[in-house]
Amino acid sequence: MDVTPMDSFAAAIKQLCAEAAAKGYEQGIEDAREKYKLPPVLENEDLSRIFKLDKSSVSAKLIKLPGFPKLKYYRGKYPTSAVLNWMDENTEYVDKIREGGKR
Repeated sequence: MDVTPMDSFAAAIKQLCAEAAAKGYEQGIEDAREKYKLPPVLENEDLSRIFKLDKSSVSAKLIKLPGFPKLKYYRGKYPTSAVLNWMDENTEYVDKIREGGKR
């Protein structure tokens, strides 16, 4: 049986999809490692690194946003799991802060 150009194209697409899936899987594993190596309680420096914001934006903007999770009796301390959940739910806020805009 002869191999047609369409067969070659299909094989190439299949290979590209397999490589993309493997790369996505590896990235997911790396993202999970990064997420779970965070301490249980974050500080402003951690927020600066996670959100890729300078420290002044963290203290002047990010932590003052409505609903941003804070530990009630500890200034400058933020529960990691709550911050990550807040980040997932409020990506638009984070993008605006990075751009220097307001809500």
